Amino acid sequence: MYTTLLSFGALQGFFLAAILFIQKRGDRIANRILGILLLLLSSNIAFFLMTEFYEFEISVSLFLVIQSLPLLYGPLLYFYTNPAGAPSSGRNRFIYHFLPAACVVVLSLLFLLPGPGAEIEALKINHGGFLRTVILCLIGSQLLHMLFYNVLILRSLNSDKKITQGNGNRHFSTADRWYRQLIKGYSFFLMIMTLFYLSIISGLYYSYKDEMTHFVILAISIFIHAIAFKTYLQPEIISDSPRLISAKYNNVSLSQTQKDQYRNLLESYMEQQKPYHASELKLNDLAGALSIQAHIISRIINEQFGQNFFDFINSYRIEEAKQRLNHPESQETILAIAFDVGFNSKTAFNRAFKKHTRMTPSQFKQRCQ
Repeated sequence: MYTTLLSFGALQGFFLAAILFIQKRGDRIANRILGILLLLLSSNIAFFLMTEFYEFEISVSLFLVIQSLPLLYGPLLYFYTNPAGAPSSGRNRFIYHFLPAACVVVLSLLFLLPGPGAEIEALKINHGGFLRTVILCLIGSQLLHMLFYNVLILRSLNSDKKITQGNGNRHFSTADRWYRQLIKGYSFFLMIMTLFYLSIISGLYYSYKDEMTHFVILAISIFIHAIAFKTYLQPEIISDSPRLISAKYNNVSLSQTQKDQYRNLLESYMEQQKPYHASELKLNDLAGALSIQAHIISRIINEQFGQNFFDFINSYRIEEAKQRLNHPESQETILAIAFDVGFNSKTAFNRAFKKHTRMTPSQFKQRCQ
């Protein structure tokens, strides 16, 4: 059961990473950064499964390369949540964030052993000598590195929060909520790594070596499952561009009068033209029809309605569906109504309907009869 859970976590991570790499909608740079992160997390699990359950022997140098992976998690999360610091900004300073991992890879070259592989016993932490000291220092460095990026990301998110609130926004955007959930998962992993390191220092690790190691790998698998589950519940995380939109409208000042005008214009267009009937409606489509910049519409939806774009559009679809379901004499099927109001599948319709009404379309229809 344990092996199956880990294997499924690794496969799910690889699969989601592939989707993020080929995703053409939304912020492609952000999606690829998240894809790389998932790829590294899944690779960590895969290496563990190969050595623990399939008796695959690795050299000391390869072992150290694997240990460099946690030194990449923090920088990737930082770039994912902070558009200003990402490679797309045209700066070269981002390279410095990867120097610690590069140093570990260089260090691994010192342990290149002759012959077709090294004894796995040479990798065990309870062996004395220089290698044990190197591994202890490496794990300690990982903790400090993860803690540094944990603080750096939180400071960045809190800074963005102050800017948006200063511009009159009292709601967290979809991107803000998603980033904070990610950093909570990262903090959980940091806590597990801290316990792991303390167990080595205290000597407890040597009595429960397998359990402690499995606990760390299980934490990585849970993190992957949580990301996959979240993207399933909110596909707009990877199909929309909340990262770019947030960065743009934080620097735009709108008066309350302007916000009210944009809100009235948006509501009037939605009610009269019913653009939500188009199942592939995008933010840019709405912006083009209203001759308003996309980031301004996103801001109005977020601030004035307290919703993200997808929930806003679906609220109109669900409201029309409720009106049509509220006619007992109607011969329309639920599926026909779902397609007519703009959903492209019954599953998406049921999920959105239950999110907005806390009941399924069938339950709503029965209650109206």
